[in-house]
Amino acid sequence: MTGAYLCVILAFVFIILGSPTFMGFGLLMTILAIFFLDIQPITLALDLWSNIDSYTLLGLPFFIYAGSLMTEGGSSKYLVDFINTFVRQFRGGLGMVVILSCGFFAAMSGSIIATAAAIGLVMHKFMKENGYPEPLTGAIISAGATLGPIIPPSIWMIVYCGMSESNVAKMFMAGFIPGILLMTVFITIIWVILRKKEISILPPASWSERRAAFIKGIPALLTPFVILGGIYGGVFTPTEAGAIACVLAFFVGVFIYKGLNSFQRIKEMSRDAAYVTANIMILISTALLLGSLTSRLGIAQSIANFVLGMRLSSTSFLLLLCGILVFLGCFLEAFCIMVIVVPLLFPAAHALGIDAIQFGIIIVFGLGVGQLTPPLGITLFTVAKFTNQPSAPVFRAVTPLTLGMIGVMILLAIFPQISLWLPRALMP
Repeated sequence: MTGAYLCVILAFVFIILGSPTFMGFGLLMTILAIFFLDIQPITLALDLWSNIDSYTLLGLPFFIYAGSLMTEGGSSKYLVDFINTFVRQFRGGLGMVVILSCGFFAAMSGSIIATAAAIGLVMHKFMKENGYPEPLTGAIISAGATLGPIIPPSIWMIVYCGMSESNVAKMFMAGFIPGILLMTVFITIIWVILRKKEISILPPASWSERRAAFIKGIPALLTPFVILGGIYGGVFTPTEAGAIACVLAFFVGVFIYKGLNSFQRIKEMSRDAAYVTANIMILISTALLLGSLTSRLGIAQSIANFVLGMRLSSTSFLLLLCGILVFLGCFLEAFCIMVIVVPLLFPAAHALGIDAIQFGIIIVFGLGVGQLTPPLGITLFTVAKFTNQPSAPVFRAVTPLTLGMIGVMILLAIFPQISLWLPRALMP
């Protein structure tokens, strides 16, 4: 049994040292299963397959592909133009446009990188031309992009629900109020930062300009209402909504906005979406295998018993979880953190009576914070790269927004009703 525990410890060491997750966990978990737990290889292979043979996870490739199609199709430009006509006259108005546009685009794609690329490529140059400090433009785009997996539909939420067997529709609904709260916090922080800076304040748009922007933006504006309205109206399931999102994104991108005018580019996006899906599926299968094996070894139950022995309240446990997520987010990629945290800590949360939806919302927020914190900060590095600026100033500029996000996460841990009220009221 000592060898079995050694395999688990080595798996975590390999991940910390930078080994690919499926190698660090997958290979060592396979050795653990076959040589220490006497599980037959054929049984192990069937378990790996059954882990991803899930109707819930079937929606994952659809939303990944839909995010790519929407980014390339041109929806983001018309969405930004419409929102810009209403808030550009305020101090920090263009920063507010970024946050609001990211929130709206998040309701179409569910992807953090797709949101950063779609809105960032449109707004970066415009903000720079109007006197916004360049590091701050990257910071605002990076922070806005974290709304991608928080406001439904969300790829991270689908993955979490596949791992925890939670209800996807309820999980999506739980993200609405926290997402709107986070947008409000971001907008307030941007206004405070920019209230004394010398930046251009644009004249207010006329109602005729707003009407013209609205007409051009109708296809983009209707997309989230079709997707989410169909889910909660009972027209289709969250998995089917992913397929609908792909069809809508393709139709709008090809026939209305005409951004998808290259067959070669569509083929490349299809290949990339398949590649990303395959990577995530390997991670999910590995995570569920880890959960199964640690359960057999009694590790997950030992953690649950340890937490119960500490006599932590559910709020204290969630605050501890927030700290763990912020720490891990500095060094590990989002899906890697999910692979570690969900199988090991979900049983402890369940033992404390914490709602699986609430646990998932804290996980998603924690992963979002990790996208903005050094030294890893994948989303921030990505934004810094496509805006052609060094990452260090962007890390400094994003700090107030990161602290604001951590504050909202703590608020959700203390007051779970913020995230649970809506799904409990509408989906009892």
